[in-house]
Amino acid sequence: MSHARLHAVTRGHPDNPPVLFLHGFLGSHREWLPLMESLAERYYCLAVDLPGHGQSADIQDEAAHTFAGAAKAVLEALPIERHQQLRLVGYSMGGRLSLYLAIHHSDRVGQAIIESSSPGLLDVETARAREKQDTRWAHRFRTEPLDEVLADWYRQPIFASLRDQPETFTRMLAERRHNTGEGVARSIQGMSVGRQTPLWDHLAQLAVDVCLLVGELDRKYQLVAEQMRVTSERIQVEMIKGAGHNIHLEQPEAFACCVKAQLDAFSG
Repeated sequence: MSHARLHAVTRGHPDNPPVLFLHGFLGSHREWLPLMESLAERYYCLAVDLPGHGQSADIQDEAAHTFAGAAKAVLEALPIERHQQLRLVGYSMGGRLSLYLAIHHSDRVGQAIIESSSPGLLDVETARAREKQDTRWAHRFRTEPLDEVLADWYRQPIFASLRDQPETFTRMLAERRHNTGEGVARSIQGMSVGRQTPLWDHLAQLAVDVCLLVGELDRKYQLVAEQMRVTSERIQVEMIKGAGHNIHLEQPEAFACCVKAQLDAFSG
């Protein structure tokens, strides 16, 4: 089996506060590079390709394709000292991993900025249905041409506002083709929200400042964010106008401004 050593990239000086970027399902470190470049004067920006994605696609270790295993692999991949507190920026699946790190590795995390994500599914039947759905997607990624499965994946209603930006959508699809069917199949099975142990019960005891970013057009995750916000005084919610689920691609300037403001305001 391949050792779970993740591909990582950095921008900025190691003496600056470290900011770790975690992409969503089908993404890679590459989508964060413009924002990392813009923050590099003030922060030490780091991004990884999560197991099954980008240049970490060949990781076969099943343990790495779990939240505990992925968290361990991420922390081991970072060229920083253990005492340096991370600021996290995570999208969707990467947002769920960010929240996992903030809860289970709070000694390493000072702040989490989480885009369009959740603490998992509480209802057992809903979780089982989602796990079965993701298993079917995994089979398709393994057995069908990647372009065809990607086309169907992005026909899901949650990506409607992204499809409404043809140039952005076309560029995004081109980036997604850097993945392999087998790699993302392992990821969607192992890190399915249907298999994830829900984190809701941990929110009231959060030791980390969390900012939830939601798109104005993404009603589903607006509701999730509001449910999260009432559980802890450490959670705040920011809405980005004109954006759906993938805020950082749909409204990159507004997203960057919000992230910079949150990072600059953090006093940890």
